[in-house]
Amino acid sequence: MDSMFYRCTNLKSLPKMNGVKPGSMKEFFQNCESLRYIPDDYFDDWDLSVMVSGSAYNRPQQNMFYGCRSLRKLPKRIIQNLSKLTQK
Repeated sequence: MDSMFYRCTNLKSLPKMNGVKPGSMKEFFQNCESLRYIPDDYFDDWDLSVMVSGSAYNRPQQNMFYGCRSLRKLPKRIIQNLSKLTQK
C-alpha cells in the first residue's frame, strides 16, 4: 500500500477502510497538502505492525506524512507506533 494517497493535494477527509493490513506505509499521505487531521479512530482496526519493522535503511513508514503542511493532529495509535521506533 505504498503511496496510497500520494499527491492527493486536495484530499481533505479520508474514506473509511476496515481491516487493512498494509505491507508498507511508505509515502502513504505524502504531499496531501489539504489534509488537516486524521480521526483518532481511523486506524483502530488496521494491523500497524509493519510500522515498527524494517531497519535504519528500510523504514516502511518513510515519508509517511512528508509535505502534509496542513496536518495538525495525528491519531494516538500512530504516535504510539512511531514512538516504538525510538525504543529500538
